[in-house]
Amino acid sequence: MLQEEFKKVEELALHIKAYIQTEIELIKLLFAEKLSKILSNFLAIMVLIWLLLIGILFASLSLAFLIGERLGKMSTGFIIVSLIYLLLAVVIWYLRERIIRIPILNGILSQLFDSQKKSKEN
Repeated sequence: MLQEEFKKVEELALHIKAYIQTEIELIKLLFAEKLSKILSNFLAIMVLIWLLLIGILFASLSLAFLIGERLGKMSTGFIIVSLIYLLLAVVIWYLRERIIRIPILNGILSQLFDSQKKSKEN
């Protein structure tokens, strides 16, 4: 009888060990999934930013040439466009918390905790 109890305890220990290993693997897979989502979103955003910067560059050059042509001096057009960007940079600097940091933080947190919301709903 004592041997049967030891055998049951050994089987239980094996099941617990297998369960723990399965849980560890699940955690690794969930982490990999979350990390891949974050990195893929980051890469997509970086490509989009790169394309937008190229578009902004060409639009800025066009605007500078247009202003310079209208005012009769090309350098004036480039100075005006530069001042517009300087003003925009100052505004963004003062609003950086509200328009940059908080949205990025919210996006990362929503990516990290998205699967938890889905699992609670099911």
